[in-house]
Amino acid sequence: MPAVRWRRRLAWPLVLLVAVGTACSGEDEEADAGLGWRRYSAAGLEAMGRGDLATAESLLTSAVEHAERHGPSDFRVAITLNILAGFYRTTGRHAEAEPLFERALAVAEERWGPDHPRVAMVLESYALLLGQTGRTAAAAQMAGRAAAIRRANPERADGRASRP
Repeated sequence: MPAVRWRRRLAWPLVLLVAVGTACSGEDEEADAGLGWRRYSAAGLEAMGRGDLATAESLLTSAVEHAERHGPSDFRVAITLNILAGFYRTTGRHAEAEPLFERALAVAEERWGPDHPRVAMVLESYALLLGQTGRTAAAAQMAGRAAAIRRANPERADGRASRP
């Protein structure tokens, strides 16, 4: 597939990383030496945009490993699992994507609660996978849940936490 088509198709993960990274900047006291979870994620998404899928997978897997250094329920884990799962979904590796989406959803719900806009982001990504694999009823249910979260939190539609 030409690089231009990959860029258009894969722009959503980069937007997600930037939005979530900005929203989480107060939470992220990066202690990792070298690139760290955010830089690995950004570099992996950049490689995806260039169509360098092997490099992208390696970098995104490293991002998950770095995120996990902060604990299995850390917000970075939910974010990077969602991005890696999105990579697998986009490249047609659905069987690899699904357990990552499940884990990202579990971590996000534990970290932010079941009705948080960041949970909606994972639900929306997971719903795409379900739709692509022919599970339209489950996809519609998940997308409906995400939409309900968005409607209940219109001021936080971008996934940012409201400030007191």
